[in-house]
Amino acid sequence: MCGFVGKAFGVSSNYEIASALTAYRGSVNGGWSDPEVDLFAWRMARSGDANRPQPVVTPNGSVLGLNGEIYNAPQLARRMGLSIPPDAIDTEILALWLESSGAAGITQLQG
Repeated sequence: MCGFVGKAFGVSSNYEIASALTAYRGSVNGGWSDPEVDLFAWRMARSGDANRPQPVVTPNGSVLGLNGEIYNAPQLARRMGLSIPPDAIDTEILALWLESSGAAGITQLQG
């Protein structure tokens, strides 16, 4: 399982301590920040490129972290007409799926 650490709206936090406490949750770490939110994740790579971190950011700017696995991610990519590289992780596909289908797309997920 992946591990996530975040802070929002100016709450003070020590990323180094939080990261150290969650590092056992995965082998790949990544992060994303904006002026109000910081999100960091340790990913246990189970699909796609073992070096791709979470959270993922789409070209439209959507940010998503996932603790789990989407079993039908390749099928979702095909339904969107996307050419997904073989090293893509399911979280990348899920982020694009949710952008295109909205909340109603959740019912189509297997995982």
